[in-house]
This record gives sequence, C-alpha cells and structure tokens, in this order.
Amino acid sequence: MLHVPLLISALLFAAFAFAEWRRAPVWGRIHLAVATAFALGALAHPGLSVQDVLGRSPDGITYVVAIARGAGMVAALVTVVTRLRQSALR
Repeated sequence: MLHVPLLISALLFAAFAFAEWRRAPVWGRIHLAVATAFALGALAHPGLSVQDVLGRSPDGITYVVAIARGAGMVAALVTVVTRLRQSALR
C-alpha cells in the first residue's frame, strides 16, 4: 500500500470537491466532507497515512477517518466513472 500522508489525501479530495462542485453538488459536498475529515486527522496525527491512523489505538479521529475513507472511496469512484462516461459519450 502507498504511504500517502493524510494532508496530501485532504488536498486531493479538496481538488475533487472543487472540480465537482457545480456539476454534481452533492458529490462535491461529500468530497469536501472527506477532505475536512482527513485534514482534521492530519492535524491530530501529523505525517501519518490513513492506514497508520486506523492501526493506532482508537480515538475519536480514528472513527472519523475510517468513515471518511469509505465515503471517499465511493465518491472518488463515482467521480471517475461519471467523468469517463461523459468523455466516452462525446
């Protein structure tokens, strides 16, 4: 697995939120929520990846990051699939 720090993941999902905000506002808000959760996780556990945070002792941030990871996976897949579908139909 890649060791991507939470801050980088937060920036990635913030970019997804920016890209999706007008086209699909619900998914844009989900991306923004994931970015916020990852940013909070990065503040609480600097330099750690999602896997590192989930492997530590469970605190409140661990649960938030775990839920955000699931929501982020679904939102990212929906974004990529809809963008690919749009480009294929053009």
